[in-house]
Amino acid sequence: MADPISQRLAQLRVRHLGLLDVIAQSGSLRQASVELCVTQPAVTAMLKAMETSFGVSLVERDSNGARLTSNGREIQERLRLVLNNLSAVYAELGEPVVHRQLRVGVLESMMIEVVPDAVAMLRKTHPDITFTFAEDTVSALAQGVLDGSYDCAVGRFDAAIDVAQLPALDASLIGDVPLQIACGRSNPLHKARKLSLADLKDKDWIIAPQGSRGRESFEQAFLLAGLPPPRPRIESISFHSNFQLAARTDMLTMSTAAAVAHYSKLGVIRRLDIEWPVKLPPMMFFCRKEAAGLEAIRLFRDALAAG
Repeated sequence: MADPISQRLAQLRVRHLGLLDVIAQSGSLRQASVELCVTQPAVTAMLKAMETSFGVSLVERDSNGARLTSNGREIQERLRLVLNNLSAVYAELGEPVVHRQLRVGVLESMMIEVVPDAVAMLRKTHPDITFTFAEDTVSALAQGVLDGSYDCAVGRFDAAIDVAQLPALDASLIGDVPLQIACGRSNPLHKARKLSLADLKDKDWIIAPQGSRGRESFEQAFLLAGLPPPRPRIESISFHSNFQLAARTDMLTMSTAAAVAHYSKLGVIRRLDIEWPVKLPPMMFFCRKEAAGLEAIRLFRDALAAG
């Protein structure tokens, strides 16, 4: 005999799952009916079926339109996860050959060597695993994993992640993220040995904007040395752009040791001989706890740890 919850869920269809998203975005049941290409009574009936199924009011309406209730917003988030997971299933079924597909959110700097090395390792042992990568911010990576946009992510845990999100995540350490200073090839400073922060405090800098962890680590290093942090001449979030700017000017820039080493090998920049005293938060792999046992996720996690 079916339990009461199963009986209520049986009333819902796939088309119900995205209804709250459409109502939240459109702000009215009439506009929602236009976007869904159904009549307004049909939208009202779908909404009523959902409210009956969940046993709570999901939408409140007045002369200004329609908006989700607090219960509606909570259920909207959970249904979005279901829809994203269904999309991933359909994407896999649509392939001519059966593949295990991972949708991975990454920080830009992780694509220098950490993630490519792991993918190269898996290509030798499990070539059937396919990947879709999307570069994102720390907070967006966590949210993307929670709402099902990403199966897993490679990034950092820091203050940008809401502590309320942490219990739902399964995380493991990949490694530290040391920072290094770089300049253009023609800048004579790269020939100097054993530089100190005092040697660099009056130089012109290309640094990430306020609010970023890179900027925080930059300023913290000078403050710990008892020096006022230099005000950058250029603020830019992309280390690719910052290296190109440093290569063509007399300014200095800072990025992860892996990024500096990579662009130094390409001959774009040169690393300065100074050990930066502040590290970024460590690299982490994370996924939803209930997804941690999936084989493709486990294999990718192991490949990252082995790199």
